[in-house]
Amino acid sequence: MNIRKATKKDLSRVSEIYVFNNRVNYWPIFKDDGFSFGELQVVTMIDNYFGKDEILKNILVYDDGLIKGFIQMKEKEICKIYVDTFFQSKGIGI
Repeated sequence: MNIRKATKKDLSRVSEIYVFNNRVNYWPIFKDDGFSFGELQVVTMIDNYFGKDEILKNILVYDDGLIKGFIQMKEKEICKIYVDTFFQSKGIGI
């Protein structure tokens, strides 16, 4: 197991995990196609959120050859935790 600070090279994978998790978990509740499949895109999330230095410096990734999840810190607390849906229920993120 390797938990490390995210780098710019990780942005695509971090954004992919975020976007897919949001689509899987929130679309069934809100059923907002315009947001889930229009606005919520990997490239958009990199450009508008994860790619910002003040955000990136607070992201740690779980990387064992493939980034399987990430956390976002706010000061000393975890404010977001995402695990790729393919790797959930496998002890990552608990």
